[in-house]
Amino acid sequence: MALHLSFTLDPELAERVDIFAKKQELERNEALLRLIEGGLVQAEQAGIVAPPRERSFKETARMQKNIDMLVRNIDELKKEVRVMHHLLNLQKDAAAARPAHRGFFKK
Repeated sequence: MALHLSFTLDPELAERVDIFAKKQELERNEALLRLIEGGLVQAEQAGIVAPPRERSFKETARMQKNIDMLVRNIDELKKEVRVMHHLLNLQKDAAAARPAHRGFFKK
C-alpha cells in the first residue's frame, strides 16, 4: 500500500531534482522516487541502512488476515453509517411534516 508523503525542499535542491527529471525525461514525482530508491541502495551497500527484510509466509498470512478483518469491519461500519443517515433523514422529514406550534395554545 502506497503512502502519500509531503515535504519541503529548498529551492536549490528542488532545481537539482527538476534538472535530473528533465534529463531522465521523468515527471518530478517519479524522479524523486528514483533518487530516493538509488540513495537507499547506496546506503544499504555502505552498511548505513539495513536492507529490507523478507517476510515469512506466516507473517504475510497474518498480515493478510488482519487486512481482511479490517476491510470487513469497514464494510460493517459503512452499513451502520448508511442506516444512521437513513434514520436521521426520516426524523428530519417527520419533524418537517409536523405543524409548527405558535404561542401557548394549540390550534
